[in-house]
This record gives sequence, C-alpha cells and structure tokens, in this order.
Amino acid sequence: EYKFHVFNGQVAAVSSVYNRGTGCACYAEFDTDLERLDKYGCFEPGLPAQSGGIDADDDQCYDIDFDAGSNNPGPVKGMDICNDPLPDIPECLLSDMISMAQTLGSAIGVYVRIDMFVSNNVAYVQEYSTNHNGGLRHCWAKRHPTAGCIDSCFMGDLWQTNSNNNSNANPLYGGVRTPEPAYLTNWFTKSTTDQCTTALTASNSNSNTPLVSSCPPPATQRP
Repeated sequence: EYKFHVFNGQVAAVSSVYNRGTGCACYAEFDTDLERLDKYGCFEPGLPAQSGGIDADDDQCYDIDFDAGSNNPGPVKGMDICNDPLPDIPECLLSDMISMAQTLGSAIGVYVRIDMFVSNNVAYVQEYSTNHNGGLRHCWAKRHPTAGCIDSCFMGDLWQTNSNNNSNANPLYGGVRTPEPAYLTNWFTKSTTDQCTTALTASNSNSNTPLVSSCPPPATQRP
C-alpha cells in the first residue's frame, strides 16, 4: 500500500505499508527518489519533550529533540517502522503511481493524501484523505537544502507555500480548492449503479488513454 502526499500536483512524500494483514507488517516513509524520510524517528508537533522552540537558533529549521524522535519511531497504526532495505518497487510501477498522484492532486488542488494498493504489479487507487494521522503525528524529516540542518517541518512549509501563492487559497486546506465537477452534483443521492455509470462515463470522456499503464512482464515471462 502506498500513500502519496500531494500539494497541487507535487508529490512531497510517500507513506507505505508492507505486508499488511500479516505478522510482518511495517510502515515506511520516503520521497520520490526512495530516500527514507523516517530515519530520524516520528514527531508530535508541539510536544514539549521533542521541541525546544520554533527556530530558536535561527538555522531555518524547527528545533527538535532528535534523540526523543529516534526513540519514538513507532508504532504507526500498530506497525513498526520498516528496516532497510525496503522491498523493491519496479521503476515503471512507481512512475505510474507518481503520475496518477500528480494528475489527481492537480485536479483536487489542495493538499490530499492519495492511497493506492498494488496487486500483481498493477496499482489501484484506494481512497483519499486530507487529514493524515489526524494531523497529530508524522515521521518526515530531511536535511535542509541550504541550511544543512535536519528539517522536520518541510511538509508544513509546502502546505503554507501552497496556501500563500494564491489569493484564493484557503490555509486550512493547504491550497486552492478546485471547483466540484458537475457530474458529482447530488452524488450521494445516486444509487451505486448510477454512481458507477457516472464515474465510468466521466473517466472515458476525460481521457483517451488509461490513467494506469502496465509494467512490461519480465523477459522470462514474455511469449
């Protein structure tokens, strides 16, 4: 399972769950280059034991007690943080999922988490969320590109930037909410059959090609 955190078409982070439903399930955070974002632990914004103040030493990063973060790496939803190395993701599959997340995120506009699951190297969109972990905990941190310090708030900066770059943006949602498509009017009054028909009709009218492409099979499986 892969959860893409998207700001108006920009994938900022990926949360993944491996081996869900088994005794070996684990949770990982990384960017689109597969660089781990969870290696500094997990953080609870505003927790006194983890924060010494907002940028108290003027290094462009929030001041976090990373020892506390490293000692608080999990569990996330009952799962521990995965050890390295992570299971391989076929490059074409990851590219397809990123492309899907970018397309859907651009259409939605505001911050959104787009969840997908993978079966037999095919990705399926599962659900959307605008409230990851209830906004109470995260496991994202990386080195600041200019200051060099460890930045645990780069996602919040993207939220703020996406909200400030447009006068129509709503800072509560992390960006500009795009207009609701006409075919979604009275959606919840439709029967399940009508919802499926509407969704398929809208999908076919908006694109001449499938949103998901299939990775080629391994050479040993090709005819």
